[in-house]
Amino acid sequence: MDHLLKEINQDFRFTCYNALACSKNDGIMEFVEDSTTIQEVLSSNNKDVTAFLKSQSDDPARQAEIMHNYLISNAGYAVATYFLAVGDRHLENLLVKNNGDLFHLDFGFILGSNPKSKGDFWVPPIRINSHMVRGMGGQHSKEYEVFKQKTIDAFLYLRNYRQLFLNILLMMVNASIPDLPFAQY
Repeated sequence: MDHLLKEINQDFRFTCYNALACSKNDGIMEFVEDSTTIQEVLSSNNKDVTAFLKSQSDDPARQAEIMHNYLISNAGYAVATYFLAVGDRHLENLLVKNNGDLFHLDFGFILGSNPKSKGDFWVPPIRINSHMVRGMGGQHSKEYEVFKQKTIDAFLYLRNYRQLFLNILLMMVNASIPDLPFAQY
């Protein structure tokens, strides 16, 4: 998705990191420097993502850049997690870098699956929470309107590649991934 969007000069500031599968249940992930979980950000900043983001620089221009990075990366990941129906999203699976880039980790539940312990409650298709929205200025802010428009733009562009995404999933049928609904075991 990152590559497809960058082809049309749309950089959603995805954080790409390496991961190595060591077994069916274990793996190693590349360390992403200068990042912390949203859980830690909220607990250390009086439940205020904005305070954390603004504390990364005293320069107003740099602060604006950090806030923009946060907004754009939120939009990109909202679309990516929607397309892949990523489950098990909680504040320890969401991280933010000091430059404002938000990113996700732990993609153990995809295509609509969630951990059994979470129950069968309704899960929203777009994975964004109130803390993240407040970090953009709130639901009635100009920044939130930009977030919504960027999300729509990315979705409308990427849906043109639905056949590509389906073909990639079809190639994985024999990989014994239980979340592939059409997998033949």
